[in-house]
Amino acid sequence: MRQVTPMSPPRTPREPNTPSLAVNRYPCEIRFQNLGFHVPNSGDGGLAILNDVTGVCAAKRMVAVMGPSGAGKSTLLKILACNVSGGEQQGHILVNGSPVHPKVFKNQSAVVWQSDVLLASATVKEALMTSALLKLPQSLSRAKKEERVEQILEELELQGVKDHMIGEDVDGAVSGISGGERRRVSVGIGLVTDARAIFLDEPTTGLDSDSAEQLISLLSHLATHKHRTIVLTIHQPSSDICERFDDLILLSSGRMLYCGPWPEADQYFANAGFERPGYRSTAEHILTLCKDKEYAVPFLAGQYAKSLIEQHLTRLDSQASMGALGLGLKRGGSVGRLSRHNSITGGERSITGGEKPLARGGSLVIDLEAQAVSVVSPRSGSAPTNMTAVIARHMVAGALQSVPSNGLLPDDLPSTSHEHVALEEVATSQWYQVHVLSVRFLRSWYRCPTNLAIQAGQYIFFALLIGATYWRLSKDLPAASFDRLASLWFVASCMVLQPGNNACTIMYSQKPLLRREISNGLYHYSSFFIAKSLTSLPFQLAFACIFTGSVYFLVGYQISLVKFFLFFALNFELLLISETLGILCAGLARNELVGMIILATFYVPLLMFTGFIQTKTPAYLAWIKKLSYVAYGYSGLVKNEFEGLSIHTAQGMAVPDASGLIPANIENGLSIGTDALIMLGILIGMRFVAYIQMTLAIKFHKL
Repeated sequence: MRQVTPMSPPRTPREPNTPSLAVNRYPCEIRFQNLGFHVPNSGDGGLAILNDVTGVCAAKRMVAVMGPSGAGKSTLLKILACNVSGGEQQGHILVNGSPVHPKVFKNQSAVVWQSDVLLASATVKEALMTSALLKLPQSLSRAKKEERVEQILEELELQGVKDHMIGEDVDGAVSGISGGERRRVSVGIGLVTDARAIFLDEPTTGLDSDSAEQLISLLSHLATHKHRTIVLTIHQPSSDICERFDDLILLSSGRMLYCGPWPEADQYFANAGFERPGYRSTAEHILTLCKDKEYAVPFLAGQYAKSLIEQHLTRLDSQASMGALGLGLKRGGSVGRLSRHNSITGGERSITGGEKPLARGGSLVIDLEAQAVSVVSPRSGSAPTNMTAVIARHMVAGALQSVPSNGLLPDDLPSTSHEHVALEEVATSQWYQVHVLSVRFLRSWYRCPTNLAIQAGQYIFFALLIGATYWRLSKDLPAASFDRLASLWFVASCMVLQPGNNACTIMYSQKPLLRREISNGLYHYSSFFIAKSLTSLPFQLAFACIFTGSVYFLVGYQISLVKFFLFFALNFELLLISETLGILCAGLARNELVGMIILATFYVPLLMFTGFIQTKTPAYLAWIKKLSYVAYGYSGLVKNEFEGLSIHTAQGMAVPDASGLIPANIENGLSIGTDALIMLGILIGMRFVAYIQMTLAIKFHKL
């Protein structure tokens, strides 16, 4: 057992005068060896998505990852982008010859997923500027950041729509910029930090042919002229798009069938006995081969593994002075591309067992126990020849090191490894992030007046409904007592149901963007949480003022400034706690319907155990009432109205203080101030729980 622990990468901040969008000074070559990925499966113990995948994504080139559905294209892309979770990963990734450091590399790369997750209420320029403010060093002047954004807008041909709202695509009805422009905005967000590598998952999906060709042409330009490494998955590209590709990675059933220059793919497969018919394009031909899982796929996978071993054997012949086979592992040297200088024969190489790297505290544990490796010819039927897995694994590793950069010679590749040009993991302070996000939240509220009007309209409607039902409350018993209890219960219910539902719905609408931006390292969740809480507070305050101010005087509660203030304060606390409950339920489930069901499940006991619906709470359920913030709020509202209230009995006798008429199941023996303080404690506690819950959901990829 051998343990390799990479050194912690030094962090070197970028210069304050970094140019806007220039040629990348540090081209990025990505080599991967024996990558495997398995996900748990209760049926058969696990599902293999990738199996011993080895290859290269060369610097300054655009690599197309192709294969049928379920081939493992997106999984490979996520692994190379250090953005995969939920399974067991094996293998090695090298960036410019050094082991990849995921946190560092994620800061130097950009990922554009198949679906564009952008803030609909922002303009194109605002979306890029927000990314620049959050990702670029805080020491960099705003003028420099704006200059960077302008350069990106020009490079991506977005100048004409920079002041247009992004909008959204709802059931095919697009409001805002087009799908192609939206995809280019996603690419631009990644370019803000001069990303050395750009990973794109099905970038042409949903685009028309012209938009797709325009996007691929742009990516080719970024690779060739701006020295970015472009890796993209694509399903069925047109011939015009294929002409733009520099290299091809072909996968099927999680196995590598080809990794090399796109122009040489036809000849490679022809040499293997799979010549392309004249009526088929290259893309159609190779995807047809991928469907033949009984013969073509295992045969081509074996040929690819064989080519790796043969290249390493050739390399060892040139290093005979090194002695034993296991010593020929020195880095450097170039034998040829994966698909060149190899005679294609009928043999198949299958490599099993051997290395089992496990991530443990930043270390890589490698099991080098010897296991069998078989070299079998499927047509000859000859017996397998056994060798140790140590030698075979080293042969593949050596072949990986000997694969050149497909157009970027070793001498052209900067010696600086990726950790030496790293940005800080988070380039801005927390309070700066809070400021930027707060501005964005306020701008979204301002840009969506309809949402504000609908929420305000809800409170006005319920205030008018309650006011019309209990207009000018009587002071004669028994109506004076019951109607006040009932109206206050409905007031408390409105302050529970509406804020909770609204907060849960809004949080679900924000989760996709939050998930994407947290994953891309734009900010910490704590910054989002603080900014969201601060910016929503004035709007919730306004809603509470509208509701309480309307219902209080329509119903005709006691005319007293102090009592109105207490009425408002208790209702405002109910509103804030219910808003927090909605956020908490949104974090408990990924599906919005499930989240709303959980929220509704909380509502029932909260409203049932206020003391109004039942005359006595069973002793074994009393704990629910003790935990119910609605019970404290309702009790405080009732005491605030009944204390000092003068009413009349049916016989006409005056009762100067109606507090004695409060039902025992509502009266909790606490003062109004104590009720308010307990609710404040519940509010703080629930906010903390909601924050911790969402933080854990993000950490374990359950958001």
